[in-house]
Amino acid sequence: MVRPRDQNSKKDLRDTSCWVYPPESALDAWSAIKSSLMDRLLLAESSLERAHNTISDLNSDLNGIKTELAEVRAEKRKSDIISELRAKEFNLLFHGLPTVGSDETPEQSEDVVRSFLTTSLRFPESDLAKISFANVHRLPKRISALQSSSTSSSHPPAIVVKFVKMKDKI
Repeated sequence: MVRPRDQNSKKDLRDTSCWVYPPESALDAWSAIKSSLMDRLLLAESSLERAHNTISDLNSDLNGIKTELAEVRAEKRKSDIISELRAKEFNLLFHGLPTVGSDETPEQSEDVVRSFLTTSLRFPESDLAKISFANVHRLPKRISALQSSSTSSSHPPAIVVKFVKMKDKI
């Protein structure tokens, strides 16, 4: 609003005939700008709400994936343990058998085991000749000491014998 030019005029200020108003077209322009800004604001709010919903959905999907991953890892651990046990089911450990020397070969370890089976367990040599071993070796001293903590370090390490057939192990 603009005041009348003559400050000394005695006109009543409530008389609006002396006031200048913006033209109708300017009000329409401001109204259009306000309407456009309101539309843009509504679009921005709508877009922000959709983004928020998308993030919430992604978070719930991520939590589901984390749960599935934990279950898969647990199953994998079980599977690994079962595989390890199956791989070792043909093995026998012989503790307390004397060593041949400080650098005993697998062949010497096998001879020690076969000798023990024939002499101490009185297993017939003819039957023992039919049994084949896949692998025979002494455990390293540190592993052997961990497995048999009740024995002193003066005992020789255990010998691991892997049988080719489960029937031979029994």
